[in-house]
Amino acid sequence: MPVGESDDAAPASTPVADHDGVRFTIFYEVHGPKVFVIGADVLMRCFGAPSAQADALLNAFRRHEAQIVAAAGRHRTSAGGLTALCEADFEPGAPPAAFSS
Repeated sequence: MPVGESDDAAPASTPVADHDGVRFTIFYEVHGPKVFVIGADVLMRCFGAPSAQADALLNAFRRHEAQIVAAAGRHRTSAGGLTALCEADFEPGAPPAAFSS
């Protein structure tokens, strides 16, 4: 990205949950939409979801959405890629995420 050009992010789209986890999209001004997924296991271990039922996962996501979106924002993904967030993304002092596709 050229110096001085920002890639501001718009709020995440409406998240979609199933027993595998929650998928959501962040809309970046320059690079466009990026799709992320946070698995049921991460939501249960890191954010206290009581089960892998879609409602429980979605509630945990919504309670911690700011932290999850911030972790997603550390990933720089290529267009069309799906980026999976993992437990390491939420450890204290987690380093910026590497480029992924």
